[in-house]
Amino acid sequence: MFTHKAVRSIFVIFLVVAVAGICGISRAAEKPKEVRIGIITPTVLEEPWNTSFLQALERVQKAAPHGLKVKWDFTENVFNPDAERVLMEYAKTGKYDIIWSHSVYPKAVERLHNKFPDILWVMAGAGNKAYGGNTYWVEMNIQEPAYLMG
Repeated sequence: MFTHKAVRSIFVIFLVVAVAGICGISRAAEKPKEVRIGIITPTVLEEPWNTSFLQALERVQKAAPHGLKVKWDFTENVFNPDAERVLMEYAKTGKYDIIWSHSVYPKAVERLHNKFPDILWVMAGAGNKAYGGNTYWVEMNIQEPAYLMG
């Protein structure tokens, strides 16, 4: 009986080693060193909503959590007829990890997010619906601080 258990244990160990050798043992994913964000809004940078968002990004950039470098590009005054084109231009460059869009662009995000699965598409504001996958909807309640900022 002891021999039977020993043979079975050796066989199981051999099987695990063989499967691991055939499949390969992957290392843990490397931590990202940089995150690139493309931001588009229908209003100007000086609007309180945009200003508070960019000030928050600057604080994160300065803090550099886990050594992460945060970089972004900002395109303002993008109206609905141009939104999909601008979002597509950002996505086609391949340099953005996140594309952050305003609440007025959900249809453009709906049409594009599956074409670029390696990008996280963020929609901020009311009226959006969850598309799942590589999309993220944020409802920011910053009306009061924005009001205080002018």
